[in-house]
Amino acid sequence: MQYSCCFAKALQHQLVSIWFVLGSVCAAITTIFTSDITIQSVVFLAVSLVSLIVTRPLVKRFKKRNKTTGTNADRHIG
Repeated sequence: MQYSCCFAKALQHQLVSIWFVLGSVCAAITTIFTSDITIQSVVFLAVSLVSLIVTRPLVKRFKKRNKTTGTNADRHIG
């Protein structure tokens, strides 16, 4: 179920939660090396912020490339 939700989210233009998923996975990996919650929180915030900064321009460029063309279908009444 979790993989299908991630796949459905990947098909959308707005990848909002994927940044936090990357951060939480990296924070979960740090639990192997340390049990300090401060370090885990810093890793989560840093990875989430970096992934947001890196992927945001890519998403904007992808959205510009896939613009829909207007057909004036909204002008039809009835």
